[in-house]
Amino acid sequence: GLVTMAAKDLAGRPRPVTEFVTAPSTSFPSGHALELTASVLALLTFLLPMTNHRWLRVVSVAVAALGVVTVGTARVALN
Repeated sequence: GLVTMAAKDLAGRPRPVTEFVTAPSTSFPSGHALELTASVLALLTFLLPMTNHRWLRVVSVAVAALGVVTVGTARVALN
């Protein structure tokens, strides 16, 4: 939460005029996308050293990247 607030304060981008719901904070970066990215990086940092198979590492990184891209795309689509 603190990282999200700091990043939003640094970017300072206002919400679009076509927003669905009003919110008191700025729009960029998306709290959902930022917190998911931080969570995924933390999980990968913890899990990757414990995996011995190269294919499992590749699959883990691919699934993590797909999740981050999906949430990022959803944030843009939902305005």
